[in-house]
Amino acid sequence: MSSFQYFKMTEQYAALIAGWTYEEPYSLYSMEGGLDDISELMNGDYYYALDDTHELVGYICTGNSARVPGGYLIGIYNDEQYIDLGLGLKPELTGKGYGEQFLMSSLQFIKEEYDKSDVQLVVVAFNERAIKVYERVGFIKGQSFKSKVSGQEIDFLVMLYSKENTSGLLDKVNHGRDSNDAFYFQAIDGTYPFYREFEDRYSAIPYTQSVFRNR
Repeated sequence: MSSFQYFKMTEQYAALIAGWTYEEPYSLYSMEGGLDDISELMNGDYYYALDDTHELVGYICTGNSARVPGGYLIGIYNDEQYIDLGLGLKPELTGKGYGEQFLMSSLQFIKEEYDKSDVQLVVVAFNERAIKVYERVGFIKGQSFKSKVSGQEIDFLVMLYSKENTSGLLDKVNHGRDSNDAFYFQAIDGTYPFYREFEDRYSAIPYTQSVFRNR
């Protein structure tokens, strides 16, 4: 998996993504596969991501779709400096070292598409392996808060990424657009130096915050 391309969500891919299920303890990232989930994915905030063999690998969302209700109560969405990001990786690819690669690619896409380098995301507090990936890429921990998921109070953590936090990681990638105006990502030397050999096996399960907003 050497590159990713991002496209505006279509009903075909929305239906596939809505049917993704994650094993415990990450089942709260799963959607229910119904029309409401497909409609959410088609609201204009979502992109699906293909690899260089044109296989679906994940998706991202921005704006309101990347926000969690409890975050409004503590004011984390009042700062217009940051663009909100949510992302999800295909269940079969989780835990196989793709999380950091996918996150780096998504950040570069956001920079290209929205002219934004400052990014905010929210992660479930128990997802320590995701937090480690975010920190390696350059995110720093922010506020903690609670938000309800399926009627249960869940702890969340805000993570912030900005030019001031990072040490030039995004300068290590080439980016551009192909004839279909799709964004692609690849390291300059064709490899992914952002990985640490041992930690490849523990990449995060990225997710979309909309899963938590709708429950």
